[in-house]
Amino acid sequence: MNAKIRFCALLLAALLLTPLFSLAENVAFEPVAPQAPDIAFEPILQYMPGISSVSATGYVIVTGKEKLKAVFTTAGEQLSPYRYPNLSYVSFDYFVGFDEAGDNTRALVNVAGETLTEAAYGGFKAFSRKWAVGYVVSPTEKKNSQYTRGKEYFLIDRYDLFYLDGSLTVTQPVASLSPEQYAAAAAHGDYIAIQDGEGQITLHGPDFTAYDLPMEKTTSSIFAVDEYYGIVNLATGETVGEGFVAVKELNTSRGLMFVGTRYDFKGTKISVVADGEGRELAELEYTVSSVSGDYAVVTDKSKNKGLYSLSEGRIIVPCEYKNIMVSKVSTDPYVHNGYVAVEKGDLRGYVDIRTGQLSCEMKYNRKEVTTVGCSTFWKVEDGLYMLAAADGVETEVRVDSIYAKTQGNGYLLIAKKGEFYGLIDWHGQEVLPFIHSKLITLTADSTALIRTSTGTELDRIVIGE
Repeated sequence: MNAKIRFCALLLAALLLTPLFSLAENVAFEPVAPQAPDIAFEPILQYMPGISSVSATGYVIVTGKEKLKAVFTTAGEQLSPYRYPNLSYVSFDYFVGFDEAGDNTRALVNVAGETLTEAAYGGFKAFSRKWAVGYVVSPTEKKNSQYTRGKEYFLIDRYDLFYLDGSLTVTQPVASLSPEQYAAAAAHGDYIAIQDGEGQITLHGPDFTAYDLPMEKTTSSIFAVDEYYGIVNLATGETVGEGFVAVKELNTSRGLMFVGTRYDFKGTKISVVADGEGRELAELEYTVSSVSGDYAVVTDKSKNKGLYSLSEGRIIVPCEYKNIMVSKVSTDPYVHNGYVAVEKGDLRGYVDIRTGQLSCEMKYNRKEVTTVGCSTFWKVEDGLYMLAAADGVETEVRVDSIYAKTQGNGYLLIAKKGEFYGLIDWHGQEVLPFIHSKLITLTADSTALIRTSTGTELDRIVIGE
């Protein structure tokens, strides 16, 4: 009798467990969103008349009590005095400031608020940290305009060229360029290449002294390989590298750099990344197409792209992709919360830089989705979005819209429900209530939030464990 009971018990257990095991074997693993960390918003500046984020930088422009503007870091450190009632960003840490409206009332200003030119221009363009052009303008109709400022339209009457040597005194222009010279000008560290209307290129120094150098066909490089396989700086005549067969100049946020090509003792083609003085930063068996910040985009023989970290000295994204996505709204152009967005054909996915492996499938059609840093999203229907995080977690989000121009690394996203704005994280969790009637702003370095209630407020974003 006991034997029969044991047999029936075993048979019953087998019948109950077999479907469970079979079911488990057929279920694909789906990433599960981890518990969202606590996120706090600590006020840094409060009750200000205005605060605006400077795109792709760690700066904000703050309007003070007297309606004058100053530059602050996103951590709340004041960098410039409250000097100008009007202040806007150019590039390379330069701003335009002016006291009164007018056609030619603007001056070039550095991040410390020091005036670098006379207030006699309609606008500016910075070629680099060393070279900038001021536009002297006159009003015209839209159809004839060469320069636009909001809803104002201008002809450019003169292009004044400035060499910016870091001095704190008002700088005078070193030359005035023709439209043809301006269009083809190319900065090379302390030097600038100017091309005349007949295609002749001349290299000029800080005082605009001309150098008789072999720059006949291109303004793309101040470096050349001589007959002894040395890399020579054409302006100084100094040899900054030896044993190279080719060189390409790089103008980067790190300053003037170059990529030299040479062969090792096995005959393998090597790309060497170096600064303008010839100090070698990386040696790679790939072609280097660009350098931005700490990262170099590299290409293999099959034209597949990857990403190399100069500080870590390793490939963080293998050369398996047709495109490494670049962000123009973040202080880090490639890596967002530890992930890099990549593309193969029309499909998009993410690579985890810690492993070099795909962290989510290449399944998102780039023509149908929006990517902001480590988040990709698309509208399913009114009031419903799908949100795909770079770690592979997909979440349905009940919002009316997700702001496609959200700055930063994409870990936090601006969204809207009805008439109110709030914040969600990359897994769709609400982290700031939908109670803000005016658009809120995340800074490009992902460290601060700008919002308006009683005055404008800058908050530090504190992410817990």
